[in-house]
Amino acid sequence: MNRVLPAGTPHTDGALFDYLHQWWGIGDYDEDTHGPWWKWRRNQVARVKASRTKREASLAELYIAALYCRATNQRVEGVTWLYRHIAAGWRWWEGQPVHDPTLTAYADAVRIESANPDPTWLHRLMRADPAHRQALLDQWEVQRWTA
Repeated sequence: MNRVLPAGTPHTDGALFDYLHQWWGIGDYDEDTHGPWWKWRRNQVARVKASRTKREASLAELYIAALYCRATNQRVEGVTWLYRHIAAGWRWWEGQPVHDPTLTAYADAVRIESANPDPTWLHRLMRADPAHRQALLDQWEVQRWTA
């Protein structure tokens, strides 16, 4: 049973909203009708918090549900759509392999190299087979700190 929370689990309602907005465009911002962006975001975060508080759901539960929906290509149009997937999300998460530090390091390396204008390392990381990931990560680390 996998009881370790995934890396990146949000610690605030704002961080959870940012994931939902990034993944599904929840709370689309319109400059002409919503005013300043920061006020609009504050209101959206307040909606997430109010909904979560009303239903007594934790940030981790909603995040796991969101990951599940994303992994299974579920349609999500609002934070309230996640509540029906919490139980399935936990079952899905508990069925995932137990936390592997190599996978976390690999995901971090891919994230860092995604922002790099030179895609050489990103391509190498993406093509790496699981048996050789650690060796490639070691090479990447050496190159990263010596460059």
